[in-house]
Amino acid sequence: MLTTPIRIRAFSLFAIWLIWEVNAQIAWLVPEVFTPTSQIFAGLAEISVSPVFYEHLFFTIFATGFGFLIAVISGTIIGIALGAFRIFGRAMNPYIAAFASSPKIIFLPVVMSFAGWGTETKVTMAVIGAIFPILLSAYAGMLTINPVHIRVARSFNIKWYDLVRKVYLPSLRHPLLVGFRLGFGAALVSVVLTEAKFGESGLGFLAMQYYGLYAIGKMFSVLVILFALAMIANFLLDRFATRVPH
Repeated sequence: MLTTPIRIRAFSLFAIWLIWEVNAQIAWLVPEVFTPTSQIFAGLAEISVSPVFYEHLFFTIFATGFGFLIAVISGTIIGIALGAFRIFGRAMNPYIAAFASSPKIIFLPVVMSFAGWGTETKVTMAVIGAIFPILLSAYAGMLTINPVHIRVARSFNIKWYDLVRKVYLPSLRHPLLVGFRLGFGAALVSVVLTEAKFGESGLGFLAMQYYGLYAIGKMFSVLVILFALAMIANFLLDRFATRVPH
């Protein structure tokens, strides 16, 4: 049965659901957490007919998407620059690695001091969360490019922007795809955590509202929607990568 990736995914999803549902029915392990899927779907159906829910959904998608787009552009540019100028990249690498490994939520008080409580804070946190995986992936990919390709391109007196477009970016397709996937997940997590702690709108804020009301089914329905958003973004990024010429 497990002879194709699709079958393995379907079997894994079914196994996870079965374990969850059996535990929810017999209330064996933390019954307050393992909610029956019927309650989750009921909560999903209930919140999906509320116009307020779509306002929260749009806010999270906008903050995550806009911050992710800024991180894609800036992270790719910085990563390529660090890889093109190797000595500068080696000098900056310890600082970048230190920032990349630190929990991004620690930057929230500083961001709030400059941007306040509004959308700007969520977008900025999305940028901070996403930029480091993208930057490091671009930089690592630059170090693996065959120097012969660069020397051949420069022997034809190619302009720097053509070097980036025709040599660097095609060679960085797979590393950047990995960075984009990690970056989007980090951006979404940063936005949701910010909404949950200090927000007044968004899916993170909505999930905490349901948690405070002990509406666990609705809370899990919001988490399912967040999981679906991540899956859709991953699918779109994969489709985009397959259309980019190598």
